[in-house]
Amino acid sequence: MNDHIIYIFAVAGFFQLVLIFILLYQGLIERKRNHQMTEMVRRLMHYRDIVILNGDANFTDENGNFDADQKLFKLFKEVDKRIMKEHLFADPNFGRDDLVRLFGTDKNNLPSVIQRFANTNVPGYINIKRMEYAIQLIKQHPEYTLGAIAEACGIKSAATFIRNFRNTYGMTPSEFRRYYEKDSNTPPGEN
Repeated sequence: MNDHIIYIFAVAGFFQLVLIFILLYQGLIERKRNHQMTEMVRRLMHYRDIVILNGDANFTDENGNFDADQKLFKLFKEVDKRIMKEHLFADPNFGRDDLVRLFGTDKNNLPSVIQRFANTNVPGYINIKRMEYAIQLIKQHPEYTLGAIAEACGIKSAATFIRNFRNTYGMTPSEFRRYYEKDSNTPPGEN
């Protein structure tokens, strides 16, 4: 009977060790993935800043030909810059009607313009603008709480903000902050 109890404890101990090993391994994989995602976000935001500062030379189709809608693309870029510069998305009620007014287009045409140039739908586009601003705030103001960042981005709930951030970047804002602060002394692409 004593040997049977010892055997049960040995098997249980073995399974506990295996479980601990699996959890540690998952933690390492998660940290590596978050580090890679943080680096990717840093590179994308760096590229975005360069494009906003310098602009794109031309908008061409997949064959390298000038697109017939180059004027529409130029308007899209101007409106996009204005939305970011004036933080129009910070109004929680900012939506389709505001974009229609900014673009000066029909509300039925707006979704196709957003889909074509932002590769998402109207709510997705507004959310992207909010998440881009959230990244800026996390980088520039590490002392801000997630609730304050959510409010500054035009999102009423911190839980909604965290969910949207995770859906956009694959990690929570806290995880991004932790990895960004750890890697902030390294220029994008040099990790």
